Order: sequence, then C-alpha cells, then structure tokens
Amino acid sequence: MDARSQSVQISQVVITLQQGAKRRGLTAYRLSKDTGLRIDTMQRLLAGKGSPTISTLESVANVMGMVIEAHHST
Repeated sequence: MDARSQSVQISQVVITLQQGAKRRGLTAYRLSKDTGLRIDTMQRLLAGKGSPTISTLESVANVMGMVIEAHHST
C-alpha cells in the first residue's frame, strides 16, 4: 500500500470516529477522560486536524465500542 492510500484510509477512520462521537454526544473532554489521552489531542481529532497515531485512533474506537481493522494487500 502506498502512502497516499494509507493516508486516505486513516482519513476515513477519522471521519467514522468523528461521526460516532457526534452520534453518541461525546465531547473532546469526555473522550479525553475515557481514553486517558490529552484533551488537545481529542480536540484536534474531532476537528479533523493533525495526524493521529493508530494507537490514538484505536483508543477512541475502543471507548465507542468500535473496532479498527487493518487490511493488507500484497
């Protein structure tokens, strides 16, 4: 997978997490408390800014009861 494809997939995960947080009424503050991550990290994620790590995305997904799956192509 090239870097552009990986970036697009991460962007899709971020959008899915943003939508999930909005549907559940989760704020950056609540996500910060529930994940143990910094509030500014959650604010950037919800605003679609920055480059979240896979670990950050997984932490947020876990709080929302979601799973992130990786698909590798050869």
